Amino acid sequence: MKMRWFVIFLCIVGLPLALVCIVGAQGDDSSPRPSVSAAQGIGGLDISPIPLGQPGLSFRYVQTLGITETAYFSDCGYLNHPHGVGLDRAGNLWVAELLGARAIKCSAAGACLASIGVAGFTAESDQAHFAAVADVSVDREDNVWVVDSAAHRVVKYDPMLSRVLLQLGETGKPGRDNSHFDSPSSIAFNSVGNLYVSDTNNHRVQVFDPAGRWLATIGVTGMPD
Repeated sequence: MKMRWFVIFLCIVGLPLALVCIVGAQGDDSSPRPSVSAAQGIGGLDISPIPLGQPGLSFRYVQTLGITETAYFSDCGYLNHPHGVGLDRAGNLWVAELLGARAIKCSAAGACLASIGVAGFTAESDQAHFAAVADVSVDREDNVWVVDSAAHRVVKYDPMLSRVLLQLGETGKPGRDNSHFDSPSSIAFNSVGNLYVSDTNNHRVQVFDPAGRWLATIGVTGMPD
């Protein structure tokens, strides 16, 4: 059987994180087992001598293109579907990056000062990751509130962004009672610090005090008309 050479480039589904080059060969027991030299690389890839393994179909890792776990530049100059904006008391701009899964703090001049979440990583929803950031707002005590819409939760961070102080809703679990949301999309505060959350798919606005205790519902849960 003739030896057939091929190169496969793989891209992680949904996240343009890295291209992995794999060299493979197919043959039988009677086929020679050559190595691929650097001169045989495609596009200038350095694939210096790589043994092809046992007869049959075999693969050997060659090279990764891109930066693993970095979907794109993690700064304020690159935004993926910015969805909500707000200002803190110092005049800094906060941006809710919906598909980028980040809440970003920028100076008035546009310099990136801080961020919560990992650019482009939506697979996890914990203290350091979001599913889809729909809105972000800063309360009168400079705590930062992030609406993680696809994870059905609102998360409160301390002013230094070092720890989670409170979470409203249950991560990844939509619901219709006063302890759950279904795709919340925005937040706002009144003059005494009470929090208003638009609970989109439940067709209501939920009102909480600064400690996260439910106070009232505006609208009729689950009934748009």
